[in-house]
Amino acid sequence: MKKKKLDDITKAKLIYSGELLVFSILFIVLGILKINNIMNLSRKEGATWYTYFFVILTLLGGTWFVADFIWALVSKKRRKKVSLIDKIILLPSSLATFVFDIYAFSTGIENIRKPLENINNNLLNFYTSFLFFYFALVYIFQAIYHYKYPIPLLLEEIEKEKELKENNQEENNTEKEKK
Repeated sequence: MKKKKLDDITKAKLIYSGELLVFSILFIVLGILKINNIMNLSRKEGATWYTYFFVILTLLGGTWFVADFIWALVSKKRRKKVSLIDKIILLPSSLATFVFDIYAFSTGIENIRKPLENINNNLLNFYTSFLFFYFALVYIFQAIYHYKYPIPLLLEEIEKEKELKENNQEENNTEKEKK
């Protein structure tokens, strides 16, 4: 019995969806480590730099997500290359990041590192765990959704590769004919 060959689009969808699932597993593991206080750099003495770095980095990342969403809405060329649903499902994390970062700067970075009442954990740890779990859900959704509906850029790249293969094959055929 012959094996059925997968076409290029199916291969690309499987690879892309598989990568997204691997990232979702990574984010689930990181979320579990953070929520269980196993991976908690912010509780160590002298790790204030980590908290400032994290808050500034998430503020920049949240700003980029919102700017990228607006760019996709405004630019027709950009909209054709990206999936608008991907941009939309990242907006809640961006908005939550803005709120958390503003809270962190207004109340003081040290306040988000203090242990919460009756729990050996802090607000920063809970927030990063939330982000990791949210991104894991986003990646799982994207893996399933983009298997059924591939992103336009992926389809465009597959078409370019097909054209390149066809051109190379035509060149090889003309060279063989000349010989």
